[in-house]
Amino acid sequence: LLTADATSEDRVVIEVNECEEMGIHVLPPDVNESLADFTVVDPQTIRFGLRAIKGIGDQPIAEIIQARANNGRFTSLEDFFRKIPSDVVNKKLIESLAYSGALDALGERNAIAASVQEIVAFAKSVHDVRATGQGDLFEALGEEEPFQLETFHLKKVKPATRLEKLQWEKKFLGLFVTGHPLQGLKSYMAKKAVPIGALEKKHLGKNARFCGLLTTAKRITTKSGAYMMYMTLEDLTGRIEGVLFPRVYQQFGGQIQEGGVLSMEGKVEKRGDRLQLIVAAVKPVSLDSMIENAKESGEFDVNEKYVRVSNEHRVLDEADAAEEKPPYVIQLTEKMDPESLAYLKQMLMSNKGERRVILKIKMGAVEKEIAVPFGVEISPQLVSQIGAIAK
Repeated sequence: LLTADATSEDRVVIEVNECEEMGIHVLPPDVNESLADFTVVDPQTIRFGLRAIKGIGDQPIAEIIQARANNGRFTSLEDFFRKIPSDVVNKKLIESLAYSGALDALGERNAIAASVQEIVAFAKSVHDVRATGQGDLFEALGEEEPFQLETFHLKKVKPATRLEKLQWEKKFLGLFVTGHPLQGLKSYMAKKAVPIGALEKKHLGKNARFCGLLTTAKRITTKSGAYMMYMTLEDLTGRIEGVLFPRVYQQFGGQIQEGGVLSMEGKVEKRGDRLQLIVAAVKPVSLDSMIENAKESGEFDVNEKYVRVSNEHRVLDEADAAEEKPPYVIQLTEKMDPESLAYLKQMLMSNKGERRVILKIKMGAVEKEIAVPFGVEISPQLVSQIGAIAK
């Protein structure tokens, strides 16, 4: 099923979770174990296939699998880049394999990615020696190839952090595989913000605070030339789309970094069948500090199980969607005096509830709609009172 649904990230997420429930571990790709598609290593282990890695074409994948079949497992990075054809070795291939974790058994991710030039040069030197025919000559004599004495050394750089590894998995495999940056913080975060997966109909039209990982951020330019942004916030329970309109973006846009942890406040609205956050304020949060605070308060769960969330944004449950009523529309005229408007506002505020309300005001040939920023309990008495003033 994983292979059949490999092109659907949402289906892969569901099926990986099901595997974990059955005690089957799904691991990142590995050049020594993965085939092109999802690969069964043993009854308790499945590996992502090499084809799942973004940025790698079918030819390099076929060459890697063939080299392993012909010459056995790769014992080191040098061995790997000697055995695969040099014409498929380039910056994109090396980085994709390294960042996805496919070379973890042979070297450290950050060091491999930092040593791309050295690796490409090494592969070229192997190709050049082979091109002279020296390799064939020494093989015929039963001797090792002289170019096997050549090697390269990975640059000494700071090893990748757990967060960096997880972010690379997300980028190159489409999902967090070995864990989640927020794993262990579920209970702690639930006391600080509303869990996205807990959103219900009752939250519509109300302000709420959310905390999570910013997985996507797209800035666009409005017709007036101002900037606004659409983003996706993800916690351990779900995802929600956030919108920063120009005024809010101007104030907080500089604090937004994709892959970072954010605390956001805003109003929850429904767009189609999706819930959307109209963002009013944004605050960057230090993940390290959050983990430290959770540990100090005894709320960090080192054994917390990670259940991957779908790429779909948060939607209302079918039951909630079926029960939701259309907004109650109040038709006003441009002749309505300020005192009547103030009285209408007071009536609505005195009858807060779940029903959305929209004010329609006709101004000449143009009709404007204004969404009341809170829900209202619509009763026959209130309808009668509204009718008395909205004439």
